[in-house]
Amino acid sequence: MKYSKEFERDYNFYLSNIDNFNFCGRILKYKITFDKNGKTAKEVFFDIDSRGKISPCSQPELLYRLILCKASVNFMIKQWADGVWRHLWFPSDTQEVMECYHCPEWVKIAIENQYQKLVREKGICRDLE
Repeated sequence: MKYSKEFERDYNFYLSNIDNFNFCGRILKYKITFDKNGKTAKEVFFDIDSRGKISPCSQPELLYRLILCKASVNFMIKQWADGVWRHLWFPSDTQEVMECYHCPEWVKIAIENQYQKLVREKGICRDLE
């Protein structure tokens, strides 16, 4: 199967960080079924990400850890943005995180967007630059 550059980038980011991002603040409810002849974790992860479809998987533990990592990154984006909003986190901290975990640029953009959402909802502003 041929994947887009963006999917490969994101998949490799999640794969390289499955030990770093493993808490998302909620219970994940995916019914992952094992099938030794099923799709690989990467193939099923792609199906979930692009079509919302889950198939039998030959690597169910890896698939679960990838799903958890993605949920954890999204959770952390909200936490980091909240830290900026509360003046506990600074733009230099964001850059440090980006470098430490080799985050794609979309993570920084997501943090900034989440911060702006907090500003709109709560009315407190802090420059991210």
